[in-house]
Amino acid sequence: LRKKLFTKAATHLSKIIPDYVGGKITPKTQNHNKATYTRELKKGDSHIPPKYFSNALKGKEAKEKWKIPFIKNYSIIPNSKNIQLFIRAMNPWPMAWTKVALNNGGESLRLKIIKSHMEKEKLVPDLVQLEGKNKVSWKQFIEGYQNNSISSGN
Repeated sequence: LRKKLFTKAATHLSKIIPDYVGGKITPKTQNHNKATYTRELKKGDSHIPPKYFSNALKGKEAKEKWKIPFIKNYSIIPNSKNIQLFIRAMNPWPMAWTKVALNNGGESLRLKIIKSHMEKEKLVPDLVQLEGKNKVSWKQFIEGYQNNSISSGN
C-alpha cells in the first residue's frame, strides 16, 4: 500500500506543484473546530488492555469507552471490529500488543498481535509474538500456552 500511495502521490504532485507555484491553486485553511490532534506515537500507545482483547476474541463489546491516548479527546467502543482496526493501524509500528498472564508463577508477558482478521463478529488473531519468542500462529500460541488468561477468557 505504501508503494502504491507513493507512486500515486508522485504522479499527482508533479501536476499539482506547478499549478500551486503558478498561483492556479489557492490553499484553504482547515476548519480547526473539526480538526483532531495527535502526537508522535510511542510504543506504549499501541497497548490493548487485556479485557478488551479478551472480549474481542469472544465477540463481546465492552460497556465503557476506550480512550485512545495519542488522539486528544478521542475514545472508541472496544468491540471486535474496532480492536481489529486498531491492530491494523498499529502495524508495522509500533505494533499492537496486550499482556497475557501465564501460569508459570503468574508472570505477565507482552504479546504482540501482528496479524488478525474478523470471523463471525469475533476477532481472530493470525500471527502473534510473545516477548522473547519467535512469531507463531495463534493456534500454535494457544497450544503452547493452553492455560494462559487470554485463551481461557479470564
